[in-house]
Amino acid sequence: MPESPTKVVLIVTVGRTDIQVLAKSAEDSPLHYPVPVGRDHQKYFNEQLQNNFSSSHSPPLESKGFEVLTNLKPSDMERYLEEFQQIDDRYINEDNKPSSLFFKFDECNELRLMGRLGKQFESQLCKPIQLIPAKLFPIIRQLKLKQKKIDTAIVFNTSRDKQNNNRHADAEPYAFGEVIARWLAHELQLEFASPDSRPELQPDNKAFFCNYLTGNMNAEGEEADYPVSRAGMERIDYILETVTQYYKKQKLSVEAFYSPGGGIPAFKPQVEAACRFYFDQVDHWITPDNESEFELKNDWQDAQRYPSPDMSYRARKQALQLIEEGNFEGAAVIAKPFLPAEKVTLADNNWANAVRTTALWFQGGRSLAELNQSLYEASTRIGVKGATAHILYFESEEEMPNTLWAAFKVEAALRQGNLQDAVRYTCDLRDIALYDLLGKKLAEGSFDTFHNSPDECSFNPIPLNEALTTLSEQLNVLSKDSDKEKQEASVYKPYTCSQLIKASQGRFKLETGTSYSFSKQSKKEFKGLTGGAPKDPKFNDRPILLDASALSDAGSIEAMFTHPLNCYEYALKAYSEKNKPKARDYRNIITHGYLSPKKSEDIEAHFTAETVGLWSAPNSETNTNSDSDSKMRFLNQKLVSDLYKRLDSNNELADLYNKLTNTLKEILTHSPICDAALVPPPEQSAKPTSE
Repeated sequence: MPESPTKVVLIVTVGRTDIQVLAKSAEDSPLHYPVPVGRDHQKYFNEQLQNNFSSSHSPPLESKGFEVLTNLKPSDMERYLEEFQQIDDRYINEDNKPSSLFFKFDECNELRLMGRLGKQFESQLCKPIQLIPAKLFPIIRQLKLKQKKIDTAIVFNTSRDKQNNNRHADAEPYAFGEVIARWLAHELQLEFASPDSRPELQPDNKAFFCNYLTGNMNAEGEEADYPVSRAGMERIDYILETVTQYYKKQKLSVEAFYSPGGGIPAFKPQVEAACRFYFDQVDHWITPDNESEFELKNDWQDAQRYPSPDMSYRARKQALQLIEEGNFEGAAVIAKPFLPAEKVTLADNNWANAVRTTALWFQGGRSLAELNQSLYEASTRIGVKGATAHILYFESEEEMPNTLWAAFKVEAALRQGNLQDAVRYTCDLRDIALYDLLGKKLAEGSFDTFHNSPDECSFNPIPLNEALTTLSEQLNVLSKDSDKEKQEASVYKPYTCSQLIKASQGRFKLETGTSYSFSKQSKKEFKGLTGGAPKDPKFNDRPILLDASALSDAGSIEAMFTHPLNCYEYALKAYSEKNKPKARDYRNIITHGYLSPKKSEDIEAHFTAETVGLWSAPNSETNTNSDSDSKMRFLNQKLVSDLYKRLDSNNELADLYNKLTNTLKEILTHSPICDAALVPPPEQSAKPTSE
């Protein structure tokens, strides 16, 4: 049979009750039942085990009056388990819990059964004394029934000693780790590996144990060592990492089967978390509440199938923080384990889908319609009142300016400190807005014209009005061009649609790009209007031809000077300091070279400078509950806000961004844990509504 590409590692944590003594009832038809050794007698019991099952014996499973049940077939194990269950059903109840039945050593160092049920067992104490790894017994039966091959078995134990004055030493099951590891090796047909071999671990076909607490170590401490000792956890981590890396170097998948039945409770979730980190899949053994640990039902559970509520709480908390910082992609990674519908609860899948869809929309991987549907369904399922079917008030890409998406990218990048994306999209925004203006004016208000194939592109001709002709005459006054022929060609000749754009097989190119310099008088006028101007300011006629609202004051030159697209262009060309790079220079620098810390400081200083004004300075406020607008670094800037208003006069960019992020936060915050708390979403409305 070819070797499986997947390796399975059995991971066991053990405690004081993991090795128990097998007793028989004193009835006519005796029933077997495992009984633990009392806490106060653990020290002597472990001494006996260590002396009798020393490393010199191979295997040390039968020696000097002790034996560990071995070589049992599943049918034999099933018989024992059925007997165990009968004892549970008959004798263990609310008034008489299992802890009231235990073994202790008498004055002759003989095991004697104690507790309220002791008389029914005492005369039938098995001789030689039979030991059973009680909590592992059902697991091994299932492994044998399933014919599940275990490639490595790891037993985590504690071994703190009295010599170091450790208060736990008297009750420490310090011999259990080796006995159970040897028993697993015997039952699973593995080779027992002594602790000395672990630093050079080759775990394939091996069983071994690790004492993660030794000497005078406590299970927990203060500060960083709460809730568990990090030194102890480091030993567990070393073993898990070493085993998984050994197999993964061979290009093998590694699965874990975790049995958290015994051991220190605080370590159990930590070990499971480490397993989830290192292994490709984690299954674990679950004993249902109020049921015997010897139940015959299959308690083998896929730990990946339903991530536990604590995982959901942690993931949602992290996702909230990442969204606040503009890191939608990071939040989507956090949500990934909750996405497969067949492996998680609907409640978790609901919020995870909303987070993932939003991140993909930012990356261009989801349409606006898909974003709308995902957030609307997620909101209504958790009972949000007044949830809107169109999160950004747009129904499709044709209705939404591309400028919005690009501006959101800048804001998100700035919040997470991603200066490279922030610089690129800040500089690209001017061209994106230009084409949005073109689409709005020439393509019946569609902002998706340039997303279509060439054959689908269509523009409506624009009849040039009298205001444009008048404006062209005024422009001639400002032009420095003394060549009369050029003046007549570029200024006096009335513009037509064919001059504005050139069509060739459905592709469109802007033909007009005439730049006009300011006269001295106009420079003064411009400075008075804007509070500052570049050294040699120019404006472009494209926005004037594309945006009739700039001509509300017919033929107003001031309207041209202060057109938002021109103002944004001025900011891109403005100096913050003499002989320092401008915005587009920085874009070229980061595109072709390394962004050093010094360059990052220079970029922040330039883009936030008063003479540039593209970004606001970073807010030092770290409280995630502070005012959302106070965190805005780009969307609230006047240059950006004014430009966007020429495309969408009904909404503010900052408000739209807050609506998107606040909706996500509401979904994450109010998501239920139980599917029964969800409500079905109503039918989506046909048209968007603006608040």
